[in-house]
Amino acid sequence: MPPAVIASASLTVVIGGGISGLACAYELKKRGRPVLLLEQSGQWGGVIRTQQVEDCLVEEGPQSFQSSADLDALIDELGLGGDLLRADPRAPRFIWFCGKLRPAPLGPGALLATSVLSWGGKLRLLREPLVARSAEREESAAAFFRRRFGTEAAERLAEPFLSGVYAGDAERLSLPAVFPELARWETEHGSVLKGAFQSRKKSPGPRRTLRTFRGGLEQLPQALAARLGEAARNGTQVHSISPATGGARFRLEIERTGQRESLEAANVVLATPAWEAARLARGLSPRLEARLEGLTFAPLAVVWVRYARAKIPQFPSGFGFLVPRTEGERVLGTVFSSALFPGRAREDALCFTSFVGGVSHPEALERSDAELGQEVSRLLGRTLGAQGDAQVLGVRRYERSIPQYNVGYLGWREALLAELKAVEGLHLTGNYLGGVAIASCVEHAMATAERIAAN
Repeated sequence: MPPAVIASASLTVVIGGGISGLACAYELKKRGRPVLLLEQSGQWGGVIRTQQVEDCLVEEGPQSFQSSADLDALIDELGLGGDLLRADPRAPRFIWFCGKLRPAPLGPGALLATSVLSWGGKLRLLREPLVARSAEREESAAAFFRRRFGTEAAERLAEPFLSGVYAGDAERLSLPAVFPELARWETEHGSVLKGAFQSRKKSPGPRRTLRTFRGGLEQLPQALAARLGEAARNGTQVHSISPATGGARFRLEIERTGQRESLEAANVVLATPAWEAARLARGLSPRLEARLEGLTFAPLAVVWVRYARAKIPQFPSGFGFLVPRTEGERVLGTVFSSALFPGRAREDALCFTSFVGGVSHPEALERSDAELGQEVSRLLGRTLGAQGDAQVLGVRRYERSIPQYNVGYLGWREALLAELKAVEGLHLTGNYLGGVAIASCVEHAMATAERIAAN
């Protein structure tokens, strides 16, 4: 028998049940548009996954999020506000530098007090308002920080932050793509420091802090999937997308529980990782497929370990620490998971999440779980005085984790969106377009839904 055909001249099919796909489908449904969300795996949330390992609640992907207007409104609509947990905004972040954990400077004034920079480095930093603007449209983050703040600030502050967020190389990452606000401050004020002070004067309130939910980040995608109800199907594979011949624009060949069927839709949103979006775009636009395949991603291993609290008698409460590349470590940074939010471990235990590898050390993914655990244990022994080996709770390897917004990214995105316009009714959303943070993904996904609903 031929596969069944589900036809709708107004249906939007969203492919990919990560946070971007869920938020897009939810917004379309809220606006009264016919929508169907398809996810290949049996789970919702993509890389947002929370699990209980012994007495520790661990995150396999993102560890927390910062608020935004769209994300705050979404959390309220889903009834998750009562489960929100907020980290202490005064808790320090650290940088491991020259054999010592040093508080990271979190504001312009703190830059002058930090022990991460020498006095020469601080004097060079103070010259920043006198540095001329760059005529380049797209400069690497490392080149930007060296030019404006000096080599020390670039190597000891910017580089570890960027490797911690993007697992990338500051020499390759595009400054206007990863730090658009800094690029804007240079353009508008002629100085990053002047721009920072002006921004602080306009928004004098308390600094935004990190958040999560009582049951972990996975509460958010689970709540979205529950609201979508029958409009969301997981365990569904999309084999191909091609132009439709009838009233709809697209014909999708899908499979669920071994049953093949065809689906017709007016709009399709690819909310999958870029490489999967490339495969799905093959039958619609080879040029779009080629653009999507051109984006690179960082390899990354996430390692969760546990210590008895008594094994770290001088534990410094805080967010965690970052490691500059100049320190020669494969570990990019460590989050103090059980100290950041309550309810993550028993009172007599400390749980940590470390990130290993990245663009600088792709070979780290080839090491065994035990070897990665030993590497993390050795570093925690040096940084925190941890006694003995940690108990390794688990390791998650990502061959392709975080999209790399490298120099040339702005032109790549412009060319990608130009190719996308040639395929009417096809849309893209995901962390490779509007930012890698959860709030950025939600904002881009909702904007995509708004454009669809407006047509």
